[in-house]
Amino acid sequence: MSGIRVNNVTDSSNSSSGSMVFFGGLSINDTANSSSVTSGGALTISGGASINKDIYVGGNSMSGVGTLGPFIMLQTQYIDVTSGSYTGYTAANTVLFMEPGNPGTNGAIGYTNGFGSGNLSNASNEPMGWNYARLIIRGSSLYTNSSSSTIRLSPFLVQSATGTMYTQTNFNVTDNGSTNGYMTWISPWISTTTLNDIQSVGIKVVGITTGNTLTSGNVRIGPTYLQFKF
Repeated sequence: MSGIRVNNVTDSSNSSSGSMVFFGGLSINDTANSSSVTSGGALTISGGASINKDIYVGGNSMSGVGTLGPFIMLQTQYIDVTSGSYTGYTAANTVLFMEPGNPGTNGAIGYTNGFGSGNLSNASNEPMGWNYARLIIRGSSLYTNSSSSTIRLSPFLVQSATGTMYTQTNFNVTDNGSTNGYMTWISPWISTTTLNDIQSVGIKVVGITTGNTLTSGNVRIGPTYLQFKF
């Protein structure tokens, strides 16, 4: 028996429009698993979706960036740094993240294959990946009032005991001026297997441009998280 095909192409712009509108529930008993964004198993949607209430997922939750893993809180307070006036990595332009109470050398958060399975004790027995990580930073320029700024950041890994540094890809972030408060800045993904040893993670403020002027400015690095993915 062939499936039902509906040729009406009306978009679902709200809960009462679309090529088909259901006033009751919909159950799908197909148990085929999804394998990609274009092969959904029991359900494949080519466009977007809006859901007004909770979602329960029995398996892994996938996204376009991969299977997202847990978060680690790296910093709960804030540190003010200055860009432009210092060369290299100094206490003035660099933040080495320290988890509250972490007894590791220089705030070590990874060892043996980076932040790999050796750092995960998972009683839920759910598969979690630690192959990549990215920084999620709450931050702002300082003393810029309502003037927008572009800030250049450089994440890095450090071999905690020796201080050997492994710089990562620089990236630019923006804010709307200090009077408008924190922005959320997200770094590119970093391979967590770059350093097969005890390691720490940090960020350097390389420069700041306010308006069209490159300045030696102050930047506040606020609460910061590390998010993982496969």
